[in-house]
Amino acid sequence: MKFGHSMRRVGVAAALVLASVAATVSVAASPASAAPPVADGVYAIVNVNSGLCLGTSGFNPGTVITQSTCLPGTGILQRWRFRNLNGADAYEITVWAGGLCLAIGGSRLDNGAGAVQWRCAGIADQTWHVGPSGAGLAFVNANSRKCLAIGASSTSPGAWAIQWTCVGAPDQQWVLRPV
Repeated sequence: MKFGHSMRRVGVAAALVLASVAATVSVAASPASAAPPVADGVYAIVNVNSGLCLGTSGFNPGTVITQSTCLPGTGILQRWRFRNLNGADAYEITVWAGGLCLAIGGSRLDNGAGAVQWRCAGIADQTWHVGPSGAGLAFVNANSRKCLAIGASSTSPGAWAIQWTCVGAPDQQWVLRPV
């Protein structure tokens, strides 16, 4: 009996040691909370394919978003404020000068739907998941799950920003320059 009682103690002690080791391994294997890919702030958004800046031509809701030559000091209509929404990769992106959100017009889901600026309402077509892609970052619309791109991979000023199925192409890659 005494031997059985000692074996139970050894068994309990071993189980406690194993549980402690398992808990330590579990904690060590858990990834640390990753920092958001972009710090909250104001940036110029530059297309990797064209080298042109994303911007708008005015302050009205519904104005299309285009690319144009980056202005010295980045013009007020080429400045974008990034505000992290979830401590991870979701952002509200607004035109710095007018405070309107980067959105997909009409909450459309199709390839080629145009990017516009619109009154911020905290909805999915105004939420962008930002993460690494090729030589820059990809902006994936939370509503459509499509990437912000430049139509027809154009390198010309005035080309519209659209959404398109994410393929990692250079016209879907963006570099941020703090302004």
